[in-house]
Amino acid sequence: MDILESFRVALGAVMTNKGRAFLTMLGVTVGVAAVILLVSVGEGARGDVGKELMDLGSNLIFLAPGRDETRGDTTRRKEEARRGRRRRESVTPLKLEDVQALERSCPSVAQAAGAIEGPSECKYESRFRPVMVFAVSGKYGSVRNTEARKGTFITEQHVSGGQRVAVIGKTIEDELFRGEDAMGKRLTLNGAVFRVVGFLEVKGRNLGLDQDNRIFIPITAAEPVLGRGNPDYLMLNATSRETIRRAVLEVKRVMKARHRGQEDFQVLDQADILRMVNKIIGVLTAVVGGIGGISLVVGGIGIMNIMLVSVTERIREIGIRKAVGAREGDILRQFLIESATLSLIGGGIGILIGWIGSMSIGAAWKSLPTQVTPSAVAVAFLFSLAVGVFSGAYPAYRAAKLDPIEALRHE
Repeated sequence: MDILESFRVALGAVMTNKGRAFLTMLGVTVGVAAVILLVSVGEGARGDVGKELMDLGSNLIFLAPGRDETRGDTTRRKEEARRGRRRRESVTPLKLEDVQALERSCPSVAQAAGAIEGPSECKYESRFRPVMVFAVSGKYGSVRNTEARKGTFITEQHVSGGQRVAVIGKTIEDELFRGEDAMGKRLTLNGAVFRVVGFLEVKGRNLGLDQDNRIFIPITAAEPVLGRGNPDYLMLNATSRETIRRAVLEVKRVMKARHRGQEDFQVLDQADILRMVNKIIGVLTAVVGGIGGISLVVGGIGIMNIMLVSVTERIREIGIRKAVGAREGDILRQFLIESATLSLIGGGIGILIGWIGSMSIGAAWKSLPTQVTPSAVAVAFLFSLAVGVFSGAYPAYRAAKLDPIEALRHE
């Protein structure tokens, strides 16, 4: 019996018991659909974060205060807890003057900007709203490729003059001003009054966060709003993608000199951040994909059970085939193909359901991006095939080893 004939017989056996075959395939179908759905969410998040980083520019560098340190053993935890505050205070904070120093002393740095961010409460007339405030220096817009949709973004003049001006997002414009022209209007942030001078480009939601519920103000006006005036981090543009590594070394050299030889800061470029994000998302995707894979294993157990039943029901048929010349290898191959066929049909239906479900989730919830990759489909398909072959191996072996005489006597 050739391969094509074996597949024809296998399909005939599946169609003979449609209800049983459907229930047998259901476990594989659910498992494959779950794997496709869960992995597509993980890949969608990975792609969304990567796009967000690339939208900032391809030569961006981040500088943050403090660095991870190796601590002592567990017997010193209490002592270190008492000394923790003193250690944090010993870390030199970033300053606005660092921005000018880096631009002046680093040939591979084109521009630099500082930022402070934190939550605040925004008020206009009798309406209040929690918002995220970004206090930035004058070149932040250029470094981050951020522009105002209308009006102007925060400029060097706003920063140098300590002006209390604000650039607001679409959500704040709609919720607080409700159809009014907000340009020139005054709003309050933690009791400090700011004048609206611009409106941000509409960003929508990203990974569940409203990117339009943001307000930008000059960093020199941050103290009464956020309670601090030193930048939380600095962002720099290298002169080109080719000079990023050189710019990182220059930034470290200048900052160490400004911090009395202490490297109590961290310098990361976009590639470093993207690698960390991909590693975290990759681990999470593998975990949730593994959870879906458990359903595939359960489906495989169901296939093995049904194939054992099938062998018992067809003992006489196996005896007849052996009597007319079928070899053990022919019987083994026949039952393996039947098992694999069950699993592949279930896997194919699962891929279709997972694909449609993934697209539906992405369409229904824009904040939850999904992306079905060919690799995820291939892995799910091959895994379902492996489950079918593995689950059918023992029943096929039992069928192949049946004694033809004893099989013919079976009623």
